[in-house]
Amino acid sequence: MLDDKNNYFSLFNLKVAFILDEDYLDKTWRDLSNLAHPDRYVGFSKVDQSASVRLMSFINEAYYNLRNPIKRARYICELNGIDFDNADSFNDSNFLLEQMELRDLLTNIIEQRNIEALDIFIKELQNKKIFVLNYYQFF
Repeated sequence: MLDDKNNYFSLFNLKVAFILDEDYLDKTWRDLSNLAHPDRYVGFSKVDQSASVRLMSFINEAYYNLRNPIKRARYICELNGIDFDNADSFNDSNFLLEQMELRDLLTNIIEQRNIEALDIFIKELQNKKIFVLNYYQFF
């Protein structure tokens, strides 16, 4: 599990959340880049120059991971102990069963061309999404 105090979000002074202020992220990235850019350390020792390169690399890695919604979601999961790289397979059988049931239900609705049932299906999924997002405080 990654350190809560030393992560991409804390670097940019952001709370860990999926929804973030991208304008603030962009501005903070520019400010940090200006401070840490290796060109500012040309006359400094090799140790300082090397540290600047490593810091700039970390800043850029953090920025590009937070700027991309998919990478940001994965990073949040990693912060919460979910390790995608070492997962051999997905083991939540209840979740998989629910997904299969939803797919079957949607297939039946489409085959029947039942617009009313489709509207209900979509509303139920939206309600479930809102519940999950609120539960994990993404808003």
